Amino acid sequence: MNKIFFAFLTVTFVFVTIVGTISHEFGHFLVAKKLGYKSTIHYSYTSYENEQTDSLKYFATKYSDELNNNLFFSDRTEYENLVRRYEKNSLKVILGGIVSTLLIGTIGFILLLAFWKKKYPFSIYGWKYWLVLFMSLFWVRQVAVCTVYLYSHFSHSYLKNNIDEVRLSVILNLPPYLILVITALIGITLCLFLFFKIIPENMRRTFLIAGIIGGILGYIIWFQLIGPVILP
Repeated sequence: MNKIFFAFLTVTFVFVTIVGTISHEFGHFLVAKKLGYKSTIHYSYTSYENEQTDSLKYFATKYSDELNNNLFFSDRTEYENLVRRYEKNSLKVILGGIVSTLLIGTIGFILLLAFWKKKYPFSIYGWKYWLVLFMSLFWVRQVAVCTVYLYSHFSHSYLKNNIDEVRLSVILNLPPYLILVITALIGITLCLFLFFKIIPENMRRTFLIAGIIGGILGYIIWFQLIGPVILP
């Protein structure tokens, strides 16, 4: 194993993990701003508020007993209209993050295929090849979050309820896992293609080990060390 190449790949995977997270949240942020919300990017989520969300919080506090017990209250019609509008906007905000990640991954994969079909050696394109390769790997997010969902599901963790694809499915009245599993299967297919068709055989082992280590380090560095400090 070439130690310099391994170090390069590991650091790159750390960087891509962090950039991928920020770009995903930026997708949420842009849509929320477009819809008129006061939006803020945090290290692991994006908050968005306006008069509508303030009203929902007010109703939730004032009529907590009625809502918890599904009882009638005088402002229920107004409350339900607010909920419908908020869910409609939330669907768009959630899609903003998902689409931004998958769009980058899809563009990278298409460009990578264009290089691959020319049958040129891997090294000819240099940094361009590596750039579109790592853009393609944005699809890995779907595999990662699906793994988190499955773990959370069987361990009864709250984490599964914070996954964008699960929230989107719930808003659309679909099975909670449906969108997540479909996109994860696409992600797995693309990753297998990249690994066995794009990555040269003599690089695969180094690439795989660096990817696992770099992805884990990137998660730890961003979500536990740097992220909470930079974007609390």
